[in-house]
Amino acid sequence: MTTTIRVREPVYVGVRVKTQIVATEFGRPEVVVARVEEALRQYISPLQLVDPDASNRYVEAGWDGWPFGKSLYVAEIYSLLQQVPGVRHILDVEFSHRTVLPNKEIAPLGQLEEQIAAIARAQGEAALTAVRDRVLHVTPDTVLCSLDHQVEVVEL
Repeated sequence: MTTTIRVREPVYVGVRVKTQIVATEFGRPEVVVARVEEALRQYISPLQLVDPDASNRYVEAGWDGWPFGKSLYVAEIYSLLQQVPGVRHILDVEFSHRTVLPNKEIAPLGQLEEQIAAIARAQGEAALTAVRDRVLHVTPDTVLCSLDHQVEVVEL
């Protein structure tokens, strides 16, 4: 008796989050934006991006990266961003997505996310599909990764 195993790479879907936040009264907007972008990159990543003991860790303990087949709900983004120091309120969250082709978007080790973001910017908005139902459903062989997020600080 024999068994045939077929191994292939996953389907990568890049996600861009666009959000409007209100910073705390004494929060510096540029610092808050950087923290929000880092939190999103850490959460929407197929790999664990920071040391589990790092002080700039915005995802829960035990987070090893985006699981295969896990859909993304807008409520998860709200929950994540509420935990970022300097964020007072989240006014809006939208996200869009596109397929990422790693063999066409390979970058030097440690620069993959920057390369993906640069390609997304170069391809423009037309390459992205807006998520309308407040959830991005994915197939069991799909894993999500971050594109270039857009964070806007607004005043009330």
